[in-house]
Amino acid sequence: MSEIHVRQIKKALEQRFDHLIDMSDYPTASNEDREAAFLSRAQAALVLSYLCSVPDEDATGGVTDAFGDNGIDAIHFDTTDRVLYLVQSKWKKSGSGSVDRGEMQKFLKGFDDLIQARWGSFNDKIRSRQVEIEDKLTDASTRISLVVAYTGTQPLSPVVRSDLEDKIAELNDPVDVVSDQILRQSDLYSIVSEGSQGAPIDLELALYDWGQIRDPPGVLRTSSRQRCGLLESPFSSSAVCTKLARISRADRSQSGDGRYATA
Repeated sequence: MSEIHVRQIKKALEQRFDHLIDMSDYPTASNEDREAAFLSRAQAALVLSYLCSVPDEDATGGVTDAFGDNGIDAIHFDTTDRVLYLVQSKWKKSGSGSVDRGEMQKFLKGFDDLIQARWGSFNDKIRSRQVEIEDKLTDASTRISLVVAYTGTQPLSPVVRSDLEDKIAELNDPVDVVSDQILRQSDLYSIVSEGSQGAPIDLELALYDWGQIRDPPGVLRTSSRQRCGLLESPFSSSAVCTKLARISRADRSQSGDGRYATA
């Protein structure tokens, strides 16, 4: 990776979060400091949006980065998977380096203060969510994900990785409740690249009364699109769904000798 990738990540963050990130605590800061803070916060929101599949507006609502954040830059609870995400976000303009030990230890201390309910250690953004966070932390179905995102290319150093793993091992005795996710420059670049191309289509198709047939003698074999009539037009929406279902089933059931299963 190179600085061009960092610039592309930066542009994507500006396009998506320019009017969504709260920067009211930087009224007199230099342009450079304000930009660095914005990008770090936007990066945290990007990660939440990606991991939790939530709109950017909801993701920015989870950003807690500010003076007194105790190392925790964003918090979001995924109601579908019942995972509490805690994010540390580091914007590295040069595109090199990693998270240093001091930054990691600050994040882990903030995490420890959170689970120990030391609310006096946090800023207003986190304290205002005390009831919500305590409710999730005391729910036995909740799992916790510690997310570290940074635009550097290097992996965590062994000592920094060890600090993180030691804390997770401590909290996972006797039952696993905490995991980690490390997102470096290449991961962030993949996220913004995917976003520029549009999210992948995820469809669930139900098949009814399906069976299996073999190609009868003398019938020319064709592609699944031709076989299911997708080269013809026009279609009703229900017909398209039926044909897509047939294609999905046929393509997954194609055997090595070129025969197919279809509806």
